[in-house]
Amino acid sequence: MVRLPNTYSGVVAWLKVILPLIALGLLSTLFLFSRARTPPTSLPFLDIALQERIREQQITGPYFVGTTENGLSLTLSADAARPDSGDLGRLSADNVTVQIKTKAETLVVMSSQSGVLDVGADRAQLTGGVSLNSSSGYTIETEALYSSLNSLHIETDGEVRGAGPVGSFQAGKMILTSGNKDKALHLLFTNGVILTSKQTE
Repeated sequence: MVRLPNTYSGVVAWLKVILPLIALGLLSTLFLFSRARTPPTSLPFLDIALQERIREQQITGPYFVGTTENGLSLTLSADAARPDSGDLGRLSADNVTVQIKTKAETLVVMSSQSGVLDVGADRAQLTGGVSLNSSSGYTIETEALYSSLNSLHIETDGEVRGAGPVGSFQAGKMILTSGNKDKALHLLFTNGVILTSKQTE
């Protein structure tokens, strides 16, 4: 008796071979015709920030320490600084703080919203509202002041107002200097001084 071949088994056997080949061909076609996507080499906003930093040449957190001719310690710091009008010897700074310390530990701290440090002219200018506080008890407010760097000489650009051990006061100008011999700080008010003593208050 002749047995007929099992048609069902034969079809299944062929499908096991043919179907994987078809699937493999489809996958190959997808990879061949898909467009290659090149990942970006840098993020756009990082490029903009970098270009801005290079253009501005900004220094973050500058900190300068020095000693005046008569031995006073002077420290100048800021949140940020950049060349003023492209001049590397002249820096514009934000949120400036200047500290002056004598050997007798007398401390004067000045702070302002902005300032300019001119190394060539040996001068620092604080603007945008200046606050001056001393360890001797003086608190002074003014719009702008100038300070030499090598020899201490600080002079306001206009009117000052404040308070101290003697009471509250107002004047047209303030000058802060130090003696060469005693190295003590000397505070001078000129151009119409109005003093209200603590007893009067």
